[in-house]
Amino acid sequence: MHEVVRKTLQIYLRERRVLGHSDFPQDDLSYLNEKNAVFVTLYFGGKVIASQGRINCKKENTLYECVDLALACLTDPRFAENLKNPDLLDQINIRVDTFAPSSRRILRNISELNVRDEGIIFLSQNLGKLSVILPNMIKENPTSEAYFELAKQKAGISAELTNADYVIYALKTTVSSDF
Repeated sequence: MHEVVRKTLQIYLRERRVLGHSDFPQDDLSYLNEKNAVFVTLYFGGKVIASQGRINCKKENTLYECVDLALACLTDPRFAENLKNPDLLDQINIRVDTFAPSSRRILRNISELNVRDEGIIFLSQNLGKLSVILPNMIKENPTSEAYFELAKQKAGISAELTNADYVIYALKTTVSSDF
């Protein structure tokens, strides 16, 4: 999937067009039969410069979802700040996480999170907040509490919460990356 993202960005930035069905290699066409959620993360110089994702697939299939989110990364302000020249696109590292709805489970307590294999979806309907921390995104001291605190921070929540304020899902993804 990371190859799809790279090709999407290259063609859009160089030719100002969106990938069509005939642009996809035969190997990628199997994604036309899947409808999984996708998260795209772009790195430059070791730091995240853009990320886009959804917890549910909004397009007709995983392949089109991936293309849509790759293009959405171009609207992330960090992308323009860090990649001044489109010729540097070849130096970007790409990570694509995909997951089916069946790959998430509700956690009764954050301590149930397996930090080696899972990330989290933090959802607070009371506060209208959602955040996602993908698996293996915390490199130093990856504890379940660290994932929870980062998810709260990302959602813009600083106050103490009760269990009635939120739901946490453990999330397993399939990762495709070039690093």
